Amino acid sequence: MNIIEQKERVDFYMDRSRAPRFSLNQYNIAFREVTMAFFDENRKDEIAIRDNLYTLLTTVTPTITTVTTTSTYTINHFNYPADYHFFNNLQVYVDGELARVLPINGDEINPVLLDSFKRPSNTKIYHKEDATGYSLYRGVGGTCTASFVYLKAPASPYLGNDSDYITTGGTIAIGTSYTCFEQSVESGTTYNPGDVFTASSITLTSGKVIPTSVLVDCDLPDTVHEDIAKMVAEYMSGSVENFNKAAFSEKLTKQ
Repeated sequence: MNIIEQKERVDFYMDRSRAPRFSLNQYNIAFREVTMAFFDENRKDEIAIRDNLYTLLTTVTPTITTVTTTSTYTINHFNYPADYHFFNNLQVYVDGELARVLPINGDEINPVLLDSFKRPSNTKIYHKEDATGYSLYRGVGGTCTASFVYLKAPASPYLGNDSDYITTGGTIAIGTSYTCFEQSVESGTTYNPGDVFTASSITLTSGKVIPTSVLVDCDLPDTVHEDIAKMVAEYMSGSVENFNKAAFSEKLTKQ
């Protein structure tokens, strides 16, 4: 469902008589907070990722640079993708052959590099995360490539601001896509909240709409959108009553 349809579900769970007290900005904040809390609770569990976050899984072939080459080892590096948020999997190849890749901490790497028995090779590679990406410690020679799987940061769902909306009698642009915030009529056709239409006239007959390009939908799997709506309703209802975020987090883990 799109973000307007999700808001409709939030209002349903809150009881519509309570919903008008909230501004669009409060909805935006609640959706952002709940989405990130849901992401953080699921990102470290492979089954949860498979079921609840799979739309955020991204695979790239990073550009690998050489930092240092010695007679016994090579240090390569690649940067985080721009939308990187959480590590999932790393496969490294040397001349097309898959190597064993092991994580290593910064205080461990020097002793390992100096130890002829533990030293990295092109079949046993160590990886270490740093502020800008990952360093790869391997043997000498060969061409190093990698496949990097990560979770991108979830989108922050966004309903726009009041000034973005067009109401009854307002001017709309022919050929532009609009999403209905409430039941609306354009060119003789009636649309329900969440419906999307392409304008064929310059005036909105009735209702309230927003250019679709302004909205940001939840990019988590459709199967969790209803759960997100329930949690947003709980978050917003609780915020009126000194909402306890710790208690919310505890409930979130039980979803």
